[in-house]
Amino acid sequence: MIALSIRQPWAWLIVNGHKPVENRSWTTYRRGRVLIHAAQAMTMPDYEACRLFIRADERIRDVLEVLPKPSDLQRGGIIGAARLVACARVHESPWFTGPYGHVLADPEILDFQPCRGEPRLLRGRSIGMNGLRKPRRPRPVSTNPMLLAMTRATLLTKPEIDATLEPVRAGFKALREGVANEGQWTHVVSVMNIADTIELQGVVRGARAHIQAAQLALAEIRMRAMASGHWKPTALYYQELDNIDAGVDLFAFQLSQLSHGEYWRALDRAIAEVRSSGGTVQIHPAGYQLSIEGA
Repeated sequence: MIALSIRQPWAWLIVNGHKPVENRSWTTYRRGRVLIHAAQAMTMPDYEACRLFIRADERIRDVLEVLPKPSDLQRGGIIGAARLVACARVHESPWFTGPYGHVLADPEILDFQPCRGEPRLLRGRSIGMNGLRKPRRPRPVSTNPMLLAMTRATLLTKPEIDATLEPVRAGFKALREGVANEGQWTHVVSVMNIADTIELQGVVRGARAHIQAAQLALAEIRMRAMASGHWKPTALYYQELDNIDAGVDLFAFQLSQLSHGEYWRALDRAIAEVRSSGGTVQIHPAGYQLSIEGA
């Protein structure tokens, strides 16, 4: 199960039903039950900052009467669970500060289970809920390491790049015309996930602000398209079109600069991040066509 790592006393406020929104700098498509992990780190300034935040708003000021002392707060493990129901850019809750609000419902307190945390979403099952990670599975070793090294060092060819971009450009065209289905949207959001990973690898740098603008536009498109609970094609705003167009162009430039090894490392990392956040991954027969949905 996925866990959300939160510093105390904010984690306590969530599992005890006081705080229905967790503020984050990143969006997520994850929905469903998540574990609440209380981070090990908490300083007195952290605790006092929380008290000041509560005291500043009369709508939640009563919470100060029940807020535990720092020494009574459990840290460094799972303390509860909640249901992640939405990711909002705007929310009426006094707890919302943005830029993204992970909206939580049906909180519950669980028996404390020691566990290490991570900055984003972490997989409870991968750490066995006991703080110990499962051993890595050994990767198969090529019987021809020289051939493998040469292949990984070779730049992607134009046919390979075109095969990767074809479904993405088709998806963007459908988005631009306001007729895209969820699968076409997924193609485009997939390459933005991969483009962001390439940027983080440091092989091609300087485009992350544009890539994140495209990711944000795609997240907002999904929110409108799924407003009824089922995907319904939606028209795009001019700025959204411009941001996504720039993102796709930057991804094409990244591909022209990458070797096979660099591309597949970025692909592996993007897949791992999406799966760890509860998303789904589909690799199509062509190999380079990837659909990622999640996180």
